[in-house]
Amino acid sequence: MSAPAGVVFAFRVVPNAPRCALECDGDRWRLRVDAPPIEGEANARAIAWLAREVFGVPRTQLTLVRGARSRDKAVRVPLTAEELARALAPWSADGATA
Repeated sequence: MSAPAGVVFAFRVVPNAPRCALECDGDRWRLRVDAPPIEGEANARAIAWLAREVFGVPRTQLTLVRGARSRDKAVRVPLTAEELARALAPWSADGATA
């Protein structure tokens, strides 16, 4: 059986933000979400927002692979490493490298 296609994107969630926003600090990604960390609400919001706003894929194509009960999370994204880099470029501090 082969490994699932795609790449893993790791980030830290900051719940209860006034609005959703993705930020890059060096090589660490932080996603602020406008949902509380109660009963998976922040996880669901993070996955839905990343799928729609950053990766342009249906949220059902993102899989939480680590961090269901932690602020540090990782999702499998159905993109190549190059496609992931292009999708993240506008959100990074050096977004002009896209």
